[in-house]
Amino acid sequence: MHQRHGVNRDRMKSRNRGLVLQMICTSPHISRSDITKQVGLTKMAVTNIVGELIQEGYIRETAVLDTALVGRNPVLLDLAPSSPVLVGVYLSREDLTVIVTDLKLRTMYKQRQPLWQETGESITQKLYCLVDQALEAAGTRPILGIGISAIGPLDRQAGMLLGPTEFFGIHEYPIGPLLRQRYGIPTYVDNDMNAAALGEKLFGQGKTMDNFLYVGITHGIGAGIITNGRLYQDGSGFAGELGHTSICYNGPLCSCGNRGCLEVYATMPVILGALKKAAGRPVACEEFQVLADDPACIPVFEEISDRLGVALVNVANLLDPQCILLGHQGVYWPRRYMERLERFVNNGILARGHRAIRVEPAAFGIDAPLMGSACLVASELFEGRLSQDAV
Repeated sequence: MHQRHGVNRDRMKSRNRGLVLQMICTSPHISRSDITKQVGLTKMAVTNIVGELIQEGYIRETAVLDTALVGRNPVLLDLAPSSPVLVGVYLSREDLTVIVTDLKLRTMYKQRQPLWQETGESITQKLYCLVDQALEAAGTRPILGIGISAIGPLDRQAGMLLGPTEFFGIHEYPIGPLLRQRYGIPTYVDNDMNAAALGEKLFGQGKTMDNFLYVGITHGIGAGIITNGRLYQDGSGFAGELGHTSICYNGPLCSCGNRGCLEVYATMPVILGALKKAAGRPVACEEFQVLADDPACIPVFEEISDRLGVALVNVANLLDPQCILLGHQGVYWPRRYMERLERFVNNGILARGHRAIRVEPAAFGIDAPLMGSACLVASELFEGRLSQDAV
């Protein structure tokens, strides 16, 4: 019994430390008194935690905030110049990208390698090369961990890509264990949709929301779900497969074996193909804003928006999100058609007339899954699950 109480106290202490650090890292300006008011800890507890974090090199005192009020002006807290850093890896079908950020998610280093006719071994060599360079770029600053955001499906616990479609025929690729064994650094793996949603929750559009949906449109369509302020994680790692929800039970056959899946109608290759036919030339998603005014392309944008809307109404009625964030290449969707999609969703949900769901682009834009990779490590720290004795 005494041992259990001791373990619980240690967990609570780690969680409180992480919570205080999270507030400092995700706020532009904050003082001890601000933290005390917002987290529900005593003034003494916050003072002790801040003192430990200063001593360990995580944070420092900076400017004094002049409040022009009677009494002592509060001292602001910020990251220390030599505070630990995060390494993030994003593996997509086209690229392998590595990033180094500080705990405020400010980019210190970024490098990308295109993927072309790869094997598992060639990807591993590119991966090692990029991470070697990232660790060198971090200099003397401690590395807290490596976060890996990857296309799915994957086994999150094993850190393994299972069998992504259109990915050079590579199956059961153990990206997590490869990096963990090579560098001896805590390594965390999740699919790119979950990682992007986590990044938006910690540092982006979702900071003030407890329930929202991140929808990534790319070769497929997936979703990261934030519910009650936390990333929803199922046991198998297959949650959030929005693209494989059917919007037409007798529609065309999908690659998954079902009929009428959203991915048959609204993935980025499908969208680009329809716009190419309408415009009479190849197009890129970066051109969507211009094409939005092309009379030949307007019906394409309208139809795709409405098909997305059908799927999102279903999800909204199940999860009741405050907001839906469009990410990956979906951030290029023209503003007027995001507004159309928002109207479609709000006209279709059961709660119509009583509440409204916003549809917005992700704050991190096309880099949401990349920034989310670093957040896989930051989240472990903020939750008190990652040792703060950095490598």
